[in-house]
Formats: sequence, structure tokens, C-alpha cells
Amino acid sequence: MSFNVWASGSGNFNFVKKNAENGSSFDLIKAISALQSLDFQSKAHLGITGAGAGIDIAAPGITDLIIAHAEREMLHNISNAVCLLTMNGGSGGWISINAIEHNTFFPDVARSASYYFSPGHSPGSEFISKIRTCMDDTGLATFGALLVLSVILTRFANHIDPGTEPKLSINLDNN
Repeated sequence: MSFNVWASGSGNFNFVKKNAENGSSFDLIKAISALQSLDFQSKAHLGITGAGAGIDIAAPGITDLIIAHAEREMLHNISNAVCLLTMNGGSGGWISINAIEHNTFFPDVARSASYYFSPGHSPGSEFISKIRTCMDDTGLATFGALLVLSVILTRFANHIDPGTEPKLSINLDNN
């Protein structure tokens, strides 16, 4: 699956990305890894019975480790960018996230979260905890969404002039 992203902010900042990968390519890597680990000489692995075949093999742990490490790095990058924005003069600024998940048979799910720069001890952690429910509820708590948020926040931190209040609106549309 993919999602679209639109962001705009202080200092005429704009960012648009259509059909961003949400991280489902990692699922393909897991499937390929599981298939490569099959012993096709043994019917016990395939679960072949008179009723048909069912493959039930857990993916090796290395792909999960790679995904977890990549997600951790994206969270770290997001935290760093928010901290940079805070140091840039963020006392009156904000970051707003609007996320929508479209459903075929059920009503669409829309959530929003806003982080206001009145930081405590860790602005990056505060921002991530503010947006977590919004991202979880709309199916956007994925590696791909974290990657795009990291890119947007880093580009925005590099874009605005020192002393400018950072005001940023990010819209995520899960199609």
C-alpha cells in the first residue's frame, strides 16, 4: 500500500510526495526469506495433506531485526529534527499532523494531532508521543510514514531561517 503526503510551513516551505511506500516491501522480504528457508524435500514443512497444502513458517528473525533497527533510526531522526526546530526559536510554533485512512466498506478514519513548542526535557519524544495515536488509528504507524516524516521535518529544519517560529502542517492520506 501507499500513501500521499502534503506539507507546508513557515518560510514558504512545501513538500509533496504521492504514492509513498508505507513499508509493505518489508513484508515481501519476509515472504521471500521464509520461502528460501523451506526444505522442499520434506513434506512436513509444507503441511501437505489430502485436503491441500498450507505453509505455516515463521519468517527468520533477521528481517524483523532489520525492520526494528530502521524504525528506530527514523524515530531518532524525527526526534533530532524536532529538537533542532525547538532550538531554532520554536517557543510559539507548532507542528500539526492530519492523517486519513480510506476504507472500502467502513467509514474513513481521520485523526489529527498537534504539537506546540513549549518543550519540556525532550521535545522529540514529546512530539512522537503526541502523534502516536493519530498514526496508529489511521494505519500510518509504518516505516514508510516514519521515513517521510523524518525527511519533511529535516528539510523544514534546514529550510527556515534562524529565529523563525516553526509552523508546519503535514497531511497524510492513506489510499
